[in-house]
Amino acid sequence: MPFSLPVNSIQLGEDSAALPEIIYVYKSLEDIQLFDFWVHIAEVSVQLVAVILLFIAVRIAQKANKTSTDSLSNAKEELAAERREYAKAMADQRYDVLDKTYMDLVLLRVQHPDFNEPERLYTKELSSIEMIDSKRSYESYAFALFNYLETIADKCNDEIDALARKKTEEAQKAGEIVMPYSDATWMPDLVETWGPILVSESWHHRHWFADSQSRVDDRFKEKFRKLVATVIEEKTKDEKATIEPLNLIRSSYA
Repeated sequence: MPFSLPVNSIQLGEDSAALPEIIYVYKSLEDIQLFDFWVHIAEVSVQLVAVILLFIAVRIAQKANKTSTDSLSNAKEELAAERREYAKAMADQRYDVLDKTYMDLVLLRVQHPDFNEPERLYTKELSSIEMIDSKRSYESYAFALFNYLETIADKCNDEIDALARKKTEEAQKAGEIVMPYSDATWMPDLVETWGPILVSESWHHRHWFADSQSRVDDRFKEKFRKLVATVIEEKTKDEKATIEPLNLIRSSYA
């Protein structure tokens, strides 16, 4: 489900020191959604152009008295190559948008070191006004972070489904037995790159998610809540390290 969250709906304290930076992160998340919308429009346009070009290629081949079968085959191969190049270019741009938003979140942790130690904010008694303010700012940051992680999980799930459909169709055309997720070729690049970050960040900031359970139920999809709950059930870093992102996303979004 596309990420959409009006900034004025976020529950932030007016004295939050990180407020301007966190609002900027939300705007980056909105940019991701807008980017995906234009990518969809562009993909539809490319498909339409491909159909037109294929029709023109066939007509030219017929008029030139060429073997229509060979000409049609060549036209299809050229168009397929162009579509692959286009898909790669779009994937590269999507990575750029995701990278930029994640770097904004990391920069916030550099500017506010307390954000790197959520366990201290939730497991120890806060002894000063400064620490109480730090926790309030961190809560706003954590909410932004988990919205970003939900966007990552959604996109990874979309990539998993798309690759599975493609490989299943290819196997059926070749008359081969379909063996889903039997090897590394079933792992989408997006999951391979961002899956470990999804697991690591969810676990590192688990205290906010667990502490805010009554408030996150209406802010995140049930499938994403299930994913995070699976991650935070692991009590140690070693246990967390055994989680396979691909299986985690597939089981949570099933």
